Amino acid sequence: DSARPEVVRAFESRGARVIRDCDVNTTDLDKCIRLVLNQPVPAPGHGWTILVAGAFGGRMDHVMANLHTLYVYPHHHLVLFSDDEIAFLLTPGTHVIHGTRPSHGNEKTICGLVPLGQECRYVRTEGLRWDLDGSRPLRLGTFISTSNEVLAEEVTVNVSHPVIWLQGIRLGV
Repeated sequence: DSARPEVVRAFESRGARVIRDCDVNTTDLDKCIRLVLNQPVPAPGHGWTILVAGAFGGRMDHVMANLHTLYVYPHHHLVLFSDDEIAFLLTPGTHVIHGTRPSHGNEKTICGLVPLGQECRYVRTEGLRWDLDGSRPLRLGTFISTSNEVLAEEVTVNVSHPVIWLQGIRLGV
């Protein structure tokens, strides 16, 4: 609904399949995810991992809509990223996040845990400079975990409610 006609024609002339979806109550990202999820999964018993490039550039309302989308599809593996950051939703339970340390020099990997919409009553981490011990809930307007630092090759996070894992990255290095 938001693509300029000349852009649509340019893609069609290159053989792209154009699907028109005039639902103004969903974002373009929602439409894309629905399209992917309606395809057969690559292997029985496995779901899709959906990588969303450029998720943090441009307008702040788009960034917030992209973060919102993580909560719309909590049981699907969606990863939002840009050249220098990555975000994905951690659902209730224990998660082991691999490959979190930088591979170059003394550079630090900055990370955070941020709940949107509801409090995360229990958060316990292992592998961060300032590990959370589960005694302090995360809630916007009260306390969130930002500007933390990854110290281990893998980080373990146990949460009671959905929370977004945010991490600095460097692509192309």
